[in-house]
Amino acid sequence: MSAANLHTGLSNAEVQAQIAQGKINTYKETTSKSTGEIIKSNTATFYNMLNVCLVSLVALTGHFRNALFFFAILGNTCVGIYQELRAKKTIESMSLLGKTQARVLRDGAEQAVDKGQIVLNDLCILKKGAQIPVDAVIVGEGFIEVDESMLTGEADPVIKQKGDKVFGGSLVLLGQAQAQACAVGRDVYINQLSAEAKTVKIQKSKLQRQINSIIKAATLMLVVVGPFLFIRQLTTVQQQYLIDWQQALLRALTGVIGMVPQGLVLLTSVALTVGVIHLARQRVLT
Repeated sequence: MSAANLHTGLSNAEVQAQIAQGKINTYKETTSKSTGEIIKSNTATFYNMLNVCLVSLVALTGHFRNALFFFAILGNTCVGIYQELRAKKTIESMSLLGKTQARVLRDGAEQAVDKGQIVLNDLCILKKGAQIPVDAVIVGEGFIEVDESMLTGEADPVIKQKGDKVFGGSLVLLGQAQAQACAVGRDVYINQLSAEAKTVKIQKSKLQRQINSIIKAATLMLVVVGPFLFIRQLTTVQQQYLIDWQQALLRALTGVIGMVPQGLVLLTSVALTVGVIHLARQRVLT
């Protein structure tokens, strides 16, 4: 970090040079999943693929009424997508840095600029009531008292004077000082914390893991039992003739579909969603 002139700050040419090098306080935060990835992860699941196979087999028999169970699968998928999209929207709306303007010293004049326009080595004017826009070092003879509780959790104010480092997101409670930006954009400490907080991490509950185990066990059983049911139905003699393969397949599927707990999965998803909505009303981010 090069020293800036305390009386004039950066010149316009120096500001443009920093911008050209990408040393500007712009930072786009993203969560770990896009909308497309959320839809894909909730649609292309083992459970859904299993039921798609069952629906496809039912379709071969021409008895589409027997495939109505697939609406429960669609409902479950929609619930999952809704939950994740809602979480994504809530997380992306979180902002640890305010959108107010900051004051900097450039070409000898104090100017109000958007926080995204601050560049490395800019001289920021920190006054009572302002939120510190970037990580900076106090220069000159002034001092400020800052609240860093958003970063550290410590409620007691801290005195900052010449040579001390201040962090973006802190609030100035008292005093006035000049601070030279030493980190901007992605390098600002609060932006790193925010990126950590805004990462979507899907955790399966114990209940969900147990249900997945049940589904896998049921799948293994129907893979083994299904062909035997089909063969048995196909060779069943009724009224002195063999039933056709479509009827045999439909009867076999009737037994197999009952082994897949569609209702259990849907009801569990709905129950979890109701819980999330209840917590959201209490201003809890799940």
